[in-house]
Amino acid sequence: MVAIAAKAGWTFDVTTDGHPRLSPPAGVTDPYRNNRPAAPVVFGKTPSDIRADKNAASYLRRLGVDIPHKGHTKKKKKK
Repeated sequence: MVAIAAKAGWTFDVTTDGHPRLSPPAGVTDPYRNNRPAAPVVFGKTPSDIRADKNAASYLRRLGVDIPHKGHTKKKKKK
């Protein structure tokens, strides 16, 4: 997810608490926040929250980063 966001212009760094963070490039706005500048996406250091990575991926998708959905494949056609 970080590599895909980096290709889209997002920058990766670590907060003072040690949490990974992706910061948006200049000009990216959040349509769900009245087109205000997009906020950085901060991830947890530990996998204690099952939804944390999914929520971060969803937020990046809403902001235009092409993060693939895991586990979703096209259904096979029946013969």
